[in-house]
Amino acid sequence: MEIFVAEYCKKIVAYPQVLQVHVRLLEPGVKEVCIYANPLDMGRVIGKDGKMVSALKAFISGVKAKDGFSYKIVVVAAKNPYVL
Repeated sequence: MEIFVAEYCKKIVAYPQVLQVHVRLLEPGVKEVCIYANPLDMGRVIGKDGKMVSALKAFISGVKAKDGFSYKIVVVAAKNPYVL
């Protein structure tokens, strides 16, 4: 799932070399998907009216049915947006 989200997001951003996706366990039964993007690309990942994030949530809801975890998606500015 982490690889799919990374590849999906890399196709829509202007700086794909900066993009990173990390999944971590927040609490039992809940995982957080952190998408680190260049600050200029955060709007592209979120999308107009949140449509891109909604598409990611639709995909992740299918994963939820398979593995039983609830997922939270967070889009964050990359720590080093100038990595090339």
